[in-house]
Amino acid sequence: MSDVGQKIQTLRRQAGHTRQEMARQLNVEYSHYLEIERGTIPPGDEVVRSLAGVFGVAATEIGGKAPARRGPVTDPHSPALRRLVLRQKALLELLIEKGVLQQSEFEEAYRSAGKGN
Repeated sequence: MSDVGQKIQTLRRQAGHTRQEMARQLNVEYSHYLEIERGTIPPGDEVVRSLAGVFGVAATEIGGKAPARRGPVTDPHSPALRRLVLRQKALLELLIEKGVLQQSEFEEAYRSAGKGN
């Protein structure tokens, strides 16, 4: 049995699922799931992501790749957060310019959210 297959089997048992239940949840044939758990075929990225969701672990814990996307930016001085704010500002300005959003509506919503003057 491969390390990935062993890890999947261990997580499945800890979660109290049968192999049949796992195959159903992953929407794969039972025989295919067995091969994954036995380690004779590697799980694809989609199966790894689904398994991670079922078990409540990171895909990398199962043996998958790290996700390309990152979680939310929490550092208020982060360059990524600054870029995001500038993009949102530009989008709002464009919506106001095109008449989709009124300046007064934006200002009211901003004040209501407790962010205004």
